[in-house]
Amino acid sequence: MSFSTSALTGSTPEQYAQLLEQARGLLHGERDRIANAANLSALVYNALPGLNWVGFYFFDGHELVVGPFQGLPACVRIPLDKGVCGAAASTRETQRIEDVHAFPGPHRLRLGEQLGTGGATGGREWRTGRRVRPRQSASRAFFR
Repeated sequence: MSFSTSALTGSTPEQYAQLLEQARGLLHGERDRIANAANLSALVYNALPGLNWVGFYFFDGHELVVGPFQGLPACVRIPLDKGVCGAAASTRETQRIEDVHAFPGPHRLRLGEQLGTGGATGGREWRTGRRVRPRQSASRAFFR
């Protein structure tokens, strides 16, 4: 499988399908989770205009620790009971938040006020624990 980037076209579902194909080509044959997280963060950040943060947090057995990302500076550690990312990790469910300032749970420290919408996908890390893949945009309702 080969990797190449091209501008995404069509409807949102069509663009996501194109991005998925690009990601498969980019990650094909590489087994290192840090390398894959770094490349995937860069691919998504550059493919989807309007994002101000894309990256990974890895669960260390106690809390989330920032991994490879693109965008604004990030909190280094996030307890599982804090914010959107903590909710995604503790429930292992996607959190799609139209306005992160209105998120009902306790919040982690915000490093900037350029947050509008946010999303975080909680899932299994490559056989070793949890990972969280957050995305943020300054535009409200970006992830509808």
